[in-house]
Amino acid sequence: MHYELRPFSRIRASLVASWVRDSDELFWLAPQTPPPVSAEKVIGWTSRRGRPTLFWSSDWPEPIGYAEVNDFPGRPGELWIGHFILDPKQRGRGLGGTMLRLLLDQAFGALRAGRVALIVFPENVRAVRCYESGGMIAAGYQDKTFVSKPGVHKMVEMVIERPRYEAVVKPAPAPP
Repeated sequence: MHYELRPFSRIRASLVASWVRDSDELFWLAPQTPPPVSAEKVIGWTSRRGRPTLFWSSDWPEPIGYAEVNDFPGRPGELWIGHFILDPKQRGRGLGGTMLRLLLDQAFGALRAGRVALIVFPENVRAVRCYESGGMIAAGYQDKTFVSKPGVHKMVEMVIERPRYEAVVKPAPAPP
């Protein structure tokens, strides 16, 4: 089986929106996005300062995941991953970890990042485990407020820096 990242195409926005099963999942994925999710809102995510990406499997005719690798404003060499989601039919099979590793390979490879970060709700245990499987570690907490759900919400910042990526995640070169 072969997996790869490809640039996002707007014609896939409805498909990505269909992967969000309910308003709670939408809040975990995109807390600034009020429900219901739509293709237009997914396209809105892509218009920011990032690189929207689709995750493809050679065994599936449609993309099976979506995420962005975004520039971190005011922090050269630092990138952040946003809107990380898999098709619900593909979840629970370790593919989130595969997608994350491909995103990190891109970030530390072609994009020359020194550090990659993301924020996640700590109660989203499956997502936290996925990010940990990719070598990311908790670096602290942030209190956030969102229009879509009143109150203060604690989020954990997870990071991986280049030395850790090279020691723990980066695949060894293939033998000659």
